[in-house]
Amino acid sequence: MTVIMPAEKLYRAYKVSGWVALLLFLCGFAALVDGLITEMRLGPNRLDVLPASTLPLSGPIPIKDATKEDFAVEGSSSSNEVEIKLDDFFSSYWFGSGMWRGQLVVGEKPGIGDYFFIVRFRGAPEKSAQFYHVAVWENATAMRKASFSFVMRTFGVSPFWTAGFIIPLGLIAGFINFIFGRIWVKNLNKSGIAEVFKVVRPKGAEKIEVAFGLGAEHGMQIGQEFMIFQPYGSFIGQGQVELLEPKYSAVMLPANCNKVTSGCVAIPADYTGLQKEEK
Repeated sequence: MTVIMPAEKLYRAYKVSGWVALLLFLCGFAALVDGLITEMRLGPNRLDVLPASTLPLSGPIPIKDATKEDFAVEGSSSSNEVEIKLDDFFSSYWFGSGMWRGQLVVGEKPGIGDYFFIVRFRGAPEKSAQFYHVAVWENATAMRKASFSFVMRTFGVSPFWTAGFIIPLGLIAGFINFIFGRIWVKNLNKSGIAEVFKVVRPKGAEKIEVAFGLGAEHGMQIGQEFMIFQPYGSFIGQGQVELLEPKYSAVMLPANCNKVTSGCVAIPADYTGLQKEEK
């Protein structure tokens, strides 16, 4: 036995938007995890650059009243095609502590490979040294193919930018899914039908409790017969209302009704406004 219910197209939109939201969330969080793992593998001071490029740098000043003469950089390319240059000092935005600002400058014809730099301040303890690993790549394609990030290798975009774009789309799709669900349930309620929102299966019990969103304020009564169907699908079981609250009711079904889940629909057994079809 099947049942024809109202708002079938709305239900399809509700389900599809839910799957879309879930897919977007999974993709967004996968991209975020990909980015975090990549950062862990690279380390905080790994810099991947191309020839003829400039990258801003900054770091803490470990001594008081530092001057530019206290700033020193160890390590450079033999031709000075890859070097760190100091611009100025400034106060950090959050705590006001001293910071230095500079640039990693890569010339037009650097040697392709790895370079290691150490930034020190005169008179500062050894542990305050700041280390930088600079990897110079021949071109953007080579840098992309060597990336530790799956998203970067596959799509050529930052995994963090990808997550920042996809996750808000998932939130929008989730909100649309919520709206579709509310409208669909209201359409059901107008026809005397309700969505099942809870199924309780006590261990070893002979019956299961099925709760749905029609209660005393909708005219439901103890002992009233209800049929449980899959949405726009087949008949699952039938039982009587044994729990009645103002906004919801619960019927008891035989324990062998394994197909009943939240999201199924409950229909009064004496409801005559629906058209039933025999398979």
